[in-house]
Amino acid sequence: VVMSKPAYSLFYNALETKSPKEIIYRIISRANPHGQGTQYNIISDTSVVRGKLVFTLPVWFRSSGFGYTDTMDFNLSNMGSDNNNDNNNDESNYSVKLKNLLFRTVTSNELPINMRLQVYFADENYTILDSLYTKESNSYIIKSGKVDEVTGKVTAPYIWKNDAILSENQIKRIENAKFIIYKVTYNTYDYDNTKPYVKVFTDNKLKIIFAVKIQPEVTVTNNKN
Repeated sequence: VVMSKPAYSLFYNALETKSPKEIIYRIISRANPHGQGTQYNIISDTSVVRGKLVFTLPVWFRSSGFGYTDTMDFNLSNMGSDNNNDNNNDESNYSVKLKNLLFRTVTSNELPINMRLQVYFADENYTILDSLYTKESNSYIIKSGKVDEVTGKVTAPYIWKNDAILSENQIKRIENAKFIIYKVTYNTYDYDNTKPYVKVFTDNKLKIIFAVKIQPEVTVTNNKN
């Protein structure tokens, strides 16, 4: 099915304003269409019908208020530790404590979409312990790639780097964190100013890289008498 621009506008307007949760479709079928005479077909509990809905890129659109959430593993438990030696030799005990932690985010955005990123630290039950960015902002952190105003196509990616330094108190709050949950909410480029529809191609990408740099404090206790 190929939609004309007016038909697509009506379709997409319905998606934006009605927020549908289901797609209802109708199929007219005929049993044994190539059979002869009184031949019967058999339908069992393993019989299936499969279908596929495909959106062909590039696609023109504008949108607001959508989001994406994903999860990755995260563990600080092995960074701060104690070493207690039971040997009678001339050995030392030491303890390691994290003084601060730098959490770096680097993104390369080749999409015509402005995004706001928030990172949450969660325990093993996915209970939120803290967030990376303490102040929510109405401005989007990850800006869209550079968009050609005539064609709506991204001509260059937007590179963004952000360093968030977590204090000792913040580190203590997330010391039992097992997961990072990152959430991205987005608007298409210049959505509020009703710029032309943007265009997404199959080679448009969004890359997000997380890195952590720590500053430890090591305390050594000498057991030698």
